[in-house]
Amino acid sequence: MKPYWLVGKKSSFPVLKHNLHADVAVIGAGITGASVCYWLSNKCSVVLLEKEAVASQASGRNAGFILTGTSDYYSRAIERYGHEKARAIWEATQLNHVLLEKYVFNDDDCDHVRSGSYLVATSDKEMQDLYESVNLLKKDGFSYKLLSEGEMNAILSSKNSSGAAYNAKDGEVNPVRLVEALVGKAKDSGTRIFEKTGVKRITRQKGGFRIMTDHATVNSDFVVLATNAYTPMLHRYFKDKIMPVRGQMLATSPIKKRFKGVFYANYGHEYWRQTHDGRMLVGGFRELDLAREKGYRLGTTKKIQKSLEKLLAQMSLRFRVEYRWSGVMGFTRDHLPLVGPVLDEGNLLVSAGYSGHGLGFGFLAGRMISEIIIDGKTSHELFSPSRYYDKTTPLRHNSDI
Repeated sequence: MKPYWLVGKKSSFPVLKHNLHADVAVIGAGITGASVCYWLSNKCSVVLLEKEAVASQASGRNAGFILTGTSDYYSRAIERYGHEKARAIWEATQLNHVLLEKYVFNDDDCDHVRSGSYLVATSDKEMQDLYESVNLLKKDGFSYKLLSEGEMNAILSSKNSSGAAYNAKDGEVNPVRLVEALVGKAKDSGTRIFEKTGVKRITRQKGGFRIMTDHATVNSDFVVLATNAYTPMLHRYFKDKIMPVRGQMLATSPIKKRFKGVFYANYGHEYWRQTHDGRMLVGGFRELDLAREKGYRLGTTKKIQKSLEKLLAQMSLRFRVEYRWSGVMGFTRDHLPLVGPVLDEGNLLVSAGYSGHGLGFGFLAGRMISEIIIDGKTSHELFSPSRYYDKTTPLRHNSDI
């Protein structure tokens, strides 16, 4: 089945059939590629190349959550990154949301609302982690509050929660409309956009790159790999840096409105929301079949889909499933995106590896990439790919990247 967000969506842009030149070639028309094009608008000539259709991959196959932070709870993020860096990451995702409101949501119908998020504990141990995280978040100036087991189970009509943390500033969006809005703004500012235009080969040449597609060639001064999980297919350096992971979802027919906000449970392994027209969207449970959920294969499995249905039933919902789908996410080892120059190749940049939180990082990451290209910034330390470099990293490739 098609993802709920993509039902009825048709291609809007032509196939590239004639050779052309651009200052910047952006590969991948998801949230991050669209954001790069938006921020580069009116500053240089840009071409956007998409193998399938705008928002057809992970950007059109997710639940539409705009969350603060990463897939880790704050206490664990501090252990992983250090306190100062963890706080900076949380602040960056808050800024990402503010920028979207300022530049996109104010004049585009993306079904955006700051409906709030619930981090739902499914065990006493998880609730203890949330208790520690919320205390640390409050000390660092973030607005979270704790909900008791009774309060959360009353919201869920369930007995499976041990409590939750609530953040009123998080929200939801129609992810396809968001990407389309960004692409539309970029097009109006001169970006040339091509769908059904897969990149077959990228070759470095004097002063830039030659990008070969099925029917034509693009010559550009800069290349931005905005291809998330598919980045290793374009540049071999990322084969052990970005891992493809499948996520499965389903959507029900409209039912009586019961939930407001987005729900992120069991350390993010399960998540759901109810759309404005009453549909329940639910995803997750890949931890039940980790081996099969790795790789690029789309499709759904009975094991995980039955678990998604069971989760809805546990909340005393009567429903009929109308859509089932999956998408491939790109995960990095530390669950942070890679945003900046690739190795020492200053005009080859990457914006990928969002580890399931592309809507929380992507718009800001696009601005970071534009600042590197336009303003000459060397990198943004918080998400710099250089954190993975070591003495064994080759600093040059041959003519093919």
